[in-house]
Amino acid sequence: PTGLPAPTYQWRKDGTNISGATSATYTISYLAATHAGDYTVVVKNSSGAVTSQIARLTVNTPPQITAQPQALSRTVGQSATFGVSVTGSPAPTYQWRKNGTNIAGATSNTYSIASVTAADGGSYTVFVANAAGASTSNGAYLTVSAAPFAPQVIEHPQSVSRLAGQSASFSVIASGSPSPSYQWLKNGVNIATATASTFTISPVSSIDDAEYSVRISNSQGAVTSAAARLTVSSDPSGEVSVVIFPSEARESGAKWSVDGGASWHPSGSTVVLATGFHSLIFFGLPEYNTPPPQSIQIRQETLLEIPATYSTATGAILMGSGRNSDSQLGTGPSVPEVLPVQLFAGVAQVAASDDHSLFIKNDGSLWAMGTYRSTINSSASSTTSVTIARTTAEQIATDVTQISVGGSHSLFIKSDGALWAFGNNFYGQIGNEAPRRNTNQSLPLQIASGVAQAAAGGNHTLFVKTDGSLWAMGRNNKGQLGDGNSGATTALRIARDVTQVAAGFDHSLFIKNDGSLWAMGHNSSGQLGIGSTIDQSLPVQVATGVSKVMAGHSHSLFIKNDGSLWAMGSNRFQQLGDGTAVNRTSPIKMSDGVSSAAAGGSNRLGYDSTFGWIDVETSSHTVFIRNDGSLWATGSNASGQLGDGTSVARPSPVQIATGVSQAAAGGSHGLFVLSPPHHDPVSPLKKFVAFMSTAGLAQGNSGVLATPFDDGVSNLLKYAFNMNLAGPDSTRLVAGDGLSGLPAIALENAGPANQTAPRLRIEYLRRKDSGLLYIPEFSSDLAGSGLEPWTASAATAEIVPINEDWERVIVRDEPPGPGGVTKRFGRVRIVLPDEE
Repeated sequence: PTGLPAPTYQWRKDGTNISGATSATYTISYLAATHAGDYTVVVKNSSGAVTSQIARLTVNTPPQITAQPQALSRTVGQSATFGVSVTGSPAPTYQWRKNGTNIAGATSNTYSIASVTAADGGSYTVFVANAAGASTSNGAYLTVSAAPFAPQVIEHPQSVSRLAGQSASFSVIASGSPSPSYQWLKNGVNIATATASTFTISPVSSIDDAEYSVRISNSQGAVTSAAARLTVSSDPSGEVSVVIFPSEARESGAKWSVDGGASWHPSGSTVVLATGFHSLIFFGLPEYNTPPPQSIQIRQETLLEIPATYSTATGAILMGSGRNSDSQLGTGPSVPEVLPVQLFAGVAQVAASDDHSLFIKNDGSLWAMGTYRSTINSSASSTTSVTIARTTAEQIATDVTQISVGGSHSLFIKSDGALWAFGNNFYGQIGNEAPRRNTNQSLPLQIASGVAQAAAGGNHTLFVKTDGSLWAMGRNNKGQLGDGNSGATTALRIARDVTQVAAGFDHSLFIKNDGSLWAMGHNSSGQLGIGSTIDQSLPVQVATGVSKVMAGHSHSLFIKNDGSLWAMGSNRFQQLGDGTAVNRTSPIKMSDGVSSAAAGGSNRLGYDSTFGWIDVETSSHTVFIRNDGSLWATGSNASGQLGDGTSVARPSPVQIATGVSQAAAGGSHGLFVLSPPHHDPVSPLKKFVAFMSTAGLAQGNSGVLATPFDDGVSNLLKYAFNMNLAGPDSTRLVAGDGLSGLPAIALENAGPANQTAPRLRIEYLRRKDSGLLYIPEFSSDLAGSGLEPWTASAATAEIVPINEDWERVIVRDEPPGPGGVTKRFGRVRIVLPDEE
């Protein structure tokens, strides 16, 4: 402004003078929302005054959520509205999401569903943004329950006939919402305390001969089932008594039953039966071969005595290591096992999940061990949890040929091609038909026929029929069913000409007849191997020339026709074995000469500010078997799941055992099967203990790691290398002809006239048929713990027989690469497979 004399200035905000604002300029040093408004300046002198035009100051502030969306519970057909209160300038925009995925058209401060369906259940968040910033609300869970309806009887109780002294059971299957209650009636009169869906009378007598029905009721109404007749007779009868051999089997819980196993009887029991033909069956024990069923004939007033022999199971031995707090190793809850322990004999196939395991014995019997946990009707405010704990192996079924274990459900195929399932069914992973929908199926249930192979994922199921068609059912939030429809939960046909499937937590893979590998589902870690991290709701091709495929929680493995093993996906726990912790979105080669592999992993529920409640990978490892039967492992090892005798994670594969035919990777435990003749019926530990006794060592002086003569050499090393156990001995083996001593380690080919680069040579003695694992290892560094740098030798060993008990083993290090190395170390690691 101009003027004479020189003018004065007074700045104003919204017409009110600003104290101290009397210069030609006005500056606000720290802007706040309260500074927004209309600014003018009054300029005056003795000749007059003038007011400037208005300058409007707009202050942008990032969105701030002042009221979060709230969880809702609705029945099918009701309306649901989520709302949020937000401040911010300029006015923010809104985008509502379900389970982390944008909802088309949901762009206001409220989101409404006029008539909810079961598919609307999930976690809802809203993303708010303006020019100054953005924010995501907390997740609000919408729980959708079936519309209330009166009870309906799906399966009525059935009439039965029993002899006096036997037991009788009635059951009913009904539906209703809310869940109905039950009241059994005898000849129309309520039976006290008979308020479950089943009712048992044991033993029955003549006064129990009557009609039985059940009244089923809820808040919507009631219905009474058809009456079932219990006929109690005292027809001519005889007796049967079964004596079980050997005594060790009786002490382990061997028992017998008649006509289907409703009641089990210990050895020597006598049971009254009606005259005629009956069948005997026997309770399975994991360490024994179960006697086959027998047909018997009961004659009037005659005692039939039957001997039954349980034979000790032989053949392949199941070994296990890692976490056992849930009895997933079948030995009762205990601390982790860092070295493999012997579990059961006669095992043909094994599968493992986070906290439970399955195995098939040579006789086709299926066994389960560990803890099964499941939550149904989950919401932000209500859950129903089920826990089934098996502290030792329990028989589940017979005539089983294949098994697969998922996050909270399990599958098995019988020899007739029937697919059976048990476990959680919240997402329809074992069938979406009533009455098993949204239930925990504790007993096996047949869900399909004509099945060749099946795979259980986190909450979904895949199976291939004998005609090559691939079917899928269960949760589909990440497109893991591969049908392009994220809302489907019923069984769907996905592809044809399929030979094999694998299921991760929420991703899927399959191989077609032409050897092509395909994948679909969650891909945030690159587990689909397609070079990106974008989820796929339809199958995409990954590779060709593939013969086998495996899936972990968030990583995948496949073996090509040439025996090479490839991996992709999460490498957070170094489960891909490439020495890094970098996720791989495209397949990388892990090893050559591989016959089979397994991918493990566990998860927990975690909260993500963008996606709400999500499943987070907490542990993961990989195991594979080479063509020579050697077992290798890499990845997480906090619980000793790799079985290498430590709890140190392995960034690259280490050798664990030899003579292995199959392996399984659980969440934090591992299982593998030793095939004959690579094991001895007398365990390695028992052999070691017996040898210590022969050497005169007892109690604290006889332990595996004990050094009773303070010479720094443990009993295990002396036993392994034929050293003196009766006194001090720390001698080193004399190369070439020595018969006792610690391994001889020296440089070879180091002479000046020899042009071959020098390399380490390890020579050691090996005790035959001891069951010990001798693992020669090399390292270029002893930094830190001295454990992580060691790598098992992959070179072919030279073996020189000495006598019937001992042999000499010579192993040479790999030649140095270009530039050579300045230092190199060698050792022989001794593992006692069933150390306790």
